[in-house]
Amino acid sequence: MTNADFSPAMDENRRQKTLPGIGVWEVVGVSLGLKIGAFLCVAVIGVGIGLVISALVRSTTQAVMWVPLVLIPQILFGGFVISMPEMSGRVRQVAQFFPSFSGQRLIDVSHLYGRRAPKLTNQTKTPTFLTSDGEKETVEWQRDGNTISQDFESPSEVNISWQNLAVRHEAIGHHEHATDDGYEGSSPTKRETVESREDVKYQQGTVYQYLYPAGVAASTLGIWLAIGFMIMQVGLRLKK
Repeated sequence: MTNADFSPAMDENRRQKTLPGIGVWEVVGVSLGLKIGAFLCVAVIGVGIGLVISALVRSTTQAVMWVPLVLIPQILFGGFVISMPEMSGRVRQVAQFFPSFSGQRLIDVSHLYGRRAPKLTNQTKTPTFLTSDGEKETVEWQRDGNTISQDFESPSEVNISWQNLAVRHEAIGHHEHATDDGYEGSSPTKRETVESREDVKYQQGTVYQYLYPAGVAASTLGIWLAIGFMIMQVGLRLKK
């Protein structure tokens, strides 16, 4: 563990404090369980939405009109095509009621559970989470017969999940650029990456083990299942 200034946090015996780790099998079990659960829940709700539409419409034409109206918002408000930091506050509030949003939260938690928070970009308004192991992408090209190469920081393969769950969305951009002291007589230079930001919940190295978002998402999906079943029953009775 570290203090706010990233110095080691020591206990009364002058030993650095540590947090209990997460077992490999626990990480695998939780991640796999969340992925399977998200798949099954979304599949069942998708079938349920189709049955509800079938129960309420009176013709094939009506069904063809209703399906896009129901499915397109699921895509837009799911939090993957458009990540949560890109949504305004009111849009995020509305998105939370969509089953696709809850399904994506389950996937996000499954992606992050057991991972350590990586480094962050310093000079972008929306934080970008980089690869945990510091792996860089190398680009090579030819110039005047010589091979030139350049290393670039790479976004994490689960960057969207980090942005959805770890960013303080109401405070995006509330971050002063971190700088390194320049040489004597020179101006400080802005750092490319940082270990923490004010608009991010977790500093670099924090192990993600928070299942609360998954619990909320599962509860929302359960409510959707119940509502869909009731609407379907009412629609079928009206058809009779």
